[in-house]
Amino acid sequence: MNYTHLTQEERYQIYTLLREGFSKRYIAWRLNRSPSTISREIKRTADNGKELSLHEYVAEELEIDWYFADPYSAWQRGTNENTNGLIRQYIRKGSDLNLYTDEYILEITQRINHRPRKRLGFKSPSQVLCQQQGVALQMLI
Repeated sequence: MNYTHLTQEERYQIYTLLREGFSKRYIAWRLNRSPSTISREIKRTADNGKELSLHEYVAEELEIDWYFADPYSAWQRGTNENTNGLIRQYIRKGSDLNLYTDEYILEITQRINHRPRKRLGFKSPSQVLCQQQGVALQMLI
């Protein structure tokens, strides 16, 4: 069976239904997807940084399995590595971020957030967020 990607809306529905206490089997039935597709979405791989020290609490609250990427296994963190690549179009790896102004960092953030993504149906993350929330949100630094 070929794996088909879930839409952003389906992902949102999965986590909403999980928070409401519905089972994976019910969610699969409701979205007309296989239970394995739902399970694959629920299992998340995280980077190994200290920023995720409360992962056990988050996993318990969301009732999801949490996996950490193996060291030096960038392919296990696709979104993270893709975002790093986008940032490196503006800032070289290993650069001292203190050398960059807040305005420049904000400009990079806006460019990346307004860049269309295949995964989002060639809409930008900003467009998708605006459509989902009904308002335009701005990042304040």
